[in-house]
Amino acid sequence: SDLLVAATRAATRDDPVDAHAIYELMAILPFALGIPLSFLALGSGVVLGLTSRWRVLRHWWVTTKLALLGATILLGALAVGPTVDTLVDGTASADAVDRSGAWRLVVVLATQLVMVLTAVILAMFRPGGRTPWAGRSTR
Repeated sequence: SDLLVAATRAATRDDPVDAHAIYELMAILPFALGIPLSFLALGSGVVLGLTSRWRVLRHWWVTTKLALLGATILLGALAVGPTVDTLVDGTASADAVDRSGAWRLVVVLATQLVMVLTAVILAMFRPGGRTPWAGRSTR
């Protein structure tokens, strides 16, 4: 969410120097917070899934959470990182800000936020339904 706020702020700046400073910060933050926390969430989720009654692939809500986290990480690696790098380079010479790239970044970050919030809602409400891989269980 911090990156989304920063990206929105940079996208609305008319001064490329301001936008450049924000994009430089955005290039650093994922390595300091986003990536480590994403992999911590993934690792702890798999460990909890393997050691709890919910398992990793037994219930759709757990499987969907895992897929959402994986998609969030991939989106960050394949879209957010390269786009931020491009915007850092594009604003370095104090030329005009690439508005389409700037707003594309905002949309991708908003999509990531929606995926994470969906995972949180799934964890809170645990909608029913077992996957075909659930096997037979008395629970």
